[in-house]
Amino acid sequence: MTQEDRKHLAEALRLAKPYASRIAHGAPTGAVVVRDGRVVGRGTYTPSSLRHAEVKALVQAGRRARGATLYVTLEPCTWFPGKRTGSCSHALMQAGITRVVFGTRDPHPRVRGRETLAAAGVRVEQGSIAGISPLYARFTRRMAEQFQNRRPQVLMKTAMSADGKIGSPRHTAVQLSNARDAAAVDRLRAGSDAILIGGTTLVHDDPRLTVRSAALQRERQRRGLAAQPAKVAVADIAKISPRSRFLTAGAGEKIIFTTFKTPVADLGKLQRVATVYTTPGPRVDLAEAMRVLGAQHGIRRVLLEGGGTLNAAMLAAGLVDEIRTAISPVIIGGMQSPTLVDGRGFPDERRPKLHVKKREALGDMTILWYDVAR
Repeated sequence: MTQEDRKHLAEALRLAKPYASRIAHGAPTGAVVVRDGRVVGRGTYTPSSLRHAEVKALVQAGRRARGATLYVTLEPCTWFPGKRTGSCSHALMQAGITRVVFGTRDPHPRVRGRETLAAAGVRVEQGSIAGISPLYARFTRRMAEQFQNRRPQVLMKTAMSADGKIGSPRHTAVQLSNARDAAAVDRLRAGSDAILIGGTTLVHDDPRLTVRSAALQRERQRRGLAAQPAKVAVADIAKISPRSRFLTAGAGEKIIFTTFKTPVADLGKLQRVATVYTTPGPRVDLAEAMRVLGAQHGIRRVLLEGGGTLNAAMLAAGLVDEIRTAISPVIIGGMQSPTLVDGRGFPDERRPKLHVKKREALGDMTILWYDVAR
């Protein structure tokens, strides 16, 4: 890969980077079309995209794409039966692109377009992105691991006070988000395949777990998804009222993971309104629950909106990939107030290490984004 190639691949990575935490279906992707050393087209795959980055870049380049080189962060896709979007490889061939340089091989074998392009006479090369963007390299490694393990990517979302509390000393809910943060959370929900909570949150808060914005619901439907993401509850003893908002609000799929400790009569009632999985042990096997969501329900991105107990268990099991923390300018106090992560704490050698990915302000709130180190 030449210095010129590195420069243009870095430009494609720059286009993709802002969306690395917001894509539910497909990796964040940036693409640039270069002819005679000059960029003539740019494209980005965004949360609301109906077209992939390569196609957007080709549209912008127009006739100038013929004989040009395309630089793209992820290997261009090819068509397979059941694919919802068109083939980027065929679009590149039709536009007359003669060379493609991509940063990362697609982990999904059926999607890989390198061989399709090469068979049509297009020169295809894979560049190294690790030295250009360690963050993107980590993201794509994780994406490959998740495909191999059939485990969804998990984003832990929470709002807390300036002293790290997520509820009152009586364990009642406290309003911590402002209007701008609430709108941002609605967008996160819309970009997720499923929203996950624990038994305590389910009983005490009775959340709706729905996408509120009608525009975001329509956007999901344009992308071939249900208007609402699936709702997932993890509860060792599933004490769920049939009238709960978890079961009645919104048309999204309802999935419950529980154990033999839930009475048989209650299981029967729940099975009439939700998909219920019962694990053999006294506690729900979280790793197995994530595997089931990925392998049996096709869920690729989970938004974790749990309390401190579920958050701690998910972190301890190594199942959290990202954390978004919204900090409200208020002090709650109290030794009994729940925190972001409760439980017994982590031994020194097992404390999760975080990489700060992004900082932003939403009105009077501070938003911190982290990658969880592996």
